[in-house]
Amino acid sequence: MDDLFPNRPKPPPTLYFFFSQVNAETIKAKVEEASKDQNAAKKFRIRSSIHKEMYDDMTEKETKKLTKKLEKAKRKYELDQQEFENNLSDEKRYQFER
Repeated sequence: MDDLFPNRPKPPPTLYFFFSQVNAETIKAKVEEASKDQNAAKKFRIRSSIHKEMYDDMTEKETKKLTKKLEKAKRKYELDQQEFENNLSDEKRYQFER
């Protein structure tokens, strides 16, 4: 699908991965601070634990706020997808629906 339609809109991720995207800089900074002079595998485990800890420590208010942002991203994706499909030629539309 990506080969035929590289410019099609991509759906937003799950709430957990959306959290990761929104907080990427903070997570990266914490990982760098906690994993100086570590190999890649240890950095990966440290990143995973920091990410999970930050996600689990979110308050209900923060979770609702993040959920609203994700819902907004989903609505934007749906509109972009609809616009993308409307702008396809008949041949491309056939390939896309197939």
